[in-house]
Amino acid sequence: DESDDLADMAAKAKAKREAEKKEFAANLHKRQPIGKSRIVFEIKPYDVETDLKALAAKVKALKLEGEFWEDKLENCPDVRCTLEAGCKWGEGHTLQPVAFGIFKLIVQTVVQDELVGSDDLIDMMMEKFEDEIQSIDVAAFDKAS
Repeated sequence: DESDDLADMAAKAKAKREAEKKEFAANLHKRQPIGKSRIVFEIKPYDVETDLKALAAKVKALKLEGEFWEDKLENCPDVRCTLEAGCKWGEGHTLQPVAFGIFKLIVQTVVQDELVGSDDLIDMMMEKFEDEIQSIDVAAFDKAS
């Protein structure tokens, strides 16, 4: 019957539109860039004896390695995240006076939001350089484009 054919065609067209909507929504996250943030850290040493230029080089050489980062990557909701691109340290650094001849080290990094948090990086730096770093503060945290 003709009305049944029209109903079937309408149902097929509706199903096709719904499938296209689902496919578009599923692929939307793939088209959007990975969320990134710029974090600026203020790293304060214990005393004036700390070689901040050497410390800057060591901090900027840090990589996301080890079981902790492997687990974070495995649980990252964005499959495009990688450990290699998860944290990119800036090339430069700044030394700013604090008091009594002590300077603080200012470094920045760009991180993939879904993978790396500022607390993770602070913990990593404090653990690796516990004899050189007294404290670390986040001086700035904003979206990177």
